[in-house]
Amino acid sequence: MISIISFKILMKFFFEENLDKIYYGFFEFLNFMKKILFIFLMSFSVNLFAQYLTVEKSNLYMAKNYSYLLTIDDFDKSLMKMHITLYEGYVNNVNLRIDQLDKIDSSSRLSKALKKTFAFEFDGMKLHELYFDNLKQDIKINRKSKFYKKIEEQFESFDTWINDFKNTGMIRGIGWVILYFDVNEKRFFNAWIDEHQINHLIECVPILVMDVFEHAYLTQFGLNRKKYIDIFFKNINWYEVSKRYEKVIK
Repeated sequence: MISIISFKILMKFFFEENLDKIYYGFFEFLNFMKKILFIFLMSFSVNLFAQYLTVEKSNLYMAKNYSYLLTIDDFDKSLMKMHITLYEGYVNNVNLRIDQLDKIDSSSRLSKALKKTFAFEFDGMKLHELYFDNLKQDIKINRKSKFYKKIEEQFESFDTWINDFKNTGMIRGIGWVILYFDVNEKRFFNAWIDEHQINHLIECVPILVMDVFEHAYLTQFGLNRKKYIDIFFKNINWYEVSKRYEKVIK
C-alpha cells in the first residue's frame, strides 16, 4: 500500500515538473512530422504529374564515384551504401527535372510546381557532393595551414569553433550544418540549413559541410546525433577543407 502511494506521488511530481517539457517535445514532434508530410506530398504531387511527360532523362549531371567512402572504419558500409544511393537519386532527379522544364510551357502549373521543387533536388545533389568530398579517415588538420590560422583568429581557438559547429548540428530539425566563408567580409559563419535549400547565406562559400538528415546516421547511431557528429569530426578530410578555403581567398 505504501509503495503504491509512493509511486503515485512520484508520478504526480514527475508529470507536474516535466509537463512543459512533455508538451514542448510533443509539439516539436508534430511540427517535424508536418514538415516530413509536406515534403512527401510535394514530391508525390510533382512526380504524379511529371510521369505524364514523355521525356528522356539527360546526363547533364553525372553521379560521382564515392565507393572509397565504404573503407571508412567508423561508418557502417550499409549506411554509407544507402547514403550514396540516395545521392545518386538526387542526381537522376535533377537531370529529369531539367529535361521536363525544357519541354513544357513555362506558364503551366506543372512548370511552376517543378520549379518550386527544383532547388530541393539540386541542392540535395550538390550538398551531398560537398559532404562526401570532405569525408576521409586519418587526415589530421595542419595547424600551419591558412584555414587553421584564420579559424583561430576569428574564434580565438580551434576548439571553440568546433564546439560552436557541433552545437549548431544539435539544432532540432532536418538539414545541414555548413561552415561558410564570406569572401567580402573575410569572416566565417556556422550556419544551419533547413532541408536542402532554406537559409543559405548568399555570396558565402561552403568550406565544411555536415549532413544532419536522419538518413546520415539513424541506421547506425539511432537517435544519438551527438555521437554521429563526433564520428564525423574524426573523419573530416581537412586537406579538402583547407583547399576550399585557400581557393576562395586567392
